[in-house]
Amino acid sequence: MKYVYVFSQVYTRGVLWYTAFMKRVFCVFLALISVFCFLPAQATNQSYTLPYWHTGALTLPEGVVLVESGAFEGIQAQYLVVPENVEKICSGAFPGTSLPEKIAVCNPYTILESLCFGMGNGTREIWGFNGSTAQIYASQHNFVFKKFTTGIDTLMAEIAAQVATNTVYVPGQTDCVCFANICYWNAMHINLPDDCLHMYYMNVGTHMSSQGLYPVKITDYHQLQPGDVICWKSEGGSTCTHVGIYVGAGYPKRPNAGYYGNVYYSAGVFAESSQGYKHYRYNIIPFNNPGDYYCRNFMCAWRILP
Repeated sequence: MKYVYVFSQVYTRGVLWYTAFMKRVFCVFLALISVFCFLPAQATNQSYTLPYWHTGALTLPEGVVLVESGAFEGIQAQYLVVPENVEKICSGAFPGTSLPEKIAVCNPYTILESLCFGMGNGTREIWGFNGSTAQIYASQHNFVFKKFTTGIDTLMAEIAAQVATNTVYVPGQTDCVCFANICYWNAMHINLPDDCLHMYYMNVGTHMSSQGLYPVKITDYHQLQPGDVICWKSEGGSTCTHVGIYVGAGYPKRPNAGYYGNVYYSAGVFAESSQGYKHYRYNIIPFNNPGDYYCRNFMCAWRILP
């Protein structure tokens, strides 16, 4: 049996089909693969902001998983949003000249067959995530690729804005914990724990889960990703006494041990409020120097954002 999804009356010619039976078979097949081959399910798991034009766009209905060839024949839509539930768009879904100028693909794994959106001619836009099928399609079909603004993007911008203020370190007001909280709250209204000890035990209790957040513990500093909240102990100590936010690439400002602010690092940079330095700043975990203070006293990090 086939289910038919029809747009509103304005778009009655745009019919989307999929076979419920085949979908069930496909889901069972994926489940078996996941069990026996230990393959993780592909999901978006990213916070992002749709482009400004999405409010006036044609959006595919919830429940649609497959868009077949010719589904949009005769439909004139300047903007199109492909939601996360869509698994595949077939070649020729937009036949003829009914081609949207801007397209947002919300699932980075949606299968986009060749010419499903036609050719871009160097002016049409596809929006999506870095490394997504939308980005690949754009490069292969002469589209302009636009990256979604993600939660990490917003957080990194807030960190940069805070560091630029050159705020003076004040215990309990602009110390390392306050700095992390200010950045996360201003960027995404996420309330972090209010001291180093509770930062280290971030997954204990309900402080984070009550916000719908379930931080993942990172125990190897080589695995850090932008946005991770890092916990360090003092020299010779055993409890967390300092925190920072991992940034990734940038220009650290540590005028000792050979690490200077005029040197660009492709990894290892984090942001902090330092009692010793007296200001908000970027610093460095030199991955290739395990004897460095910030390497040998690394305790863990918490990945709050997926």
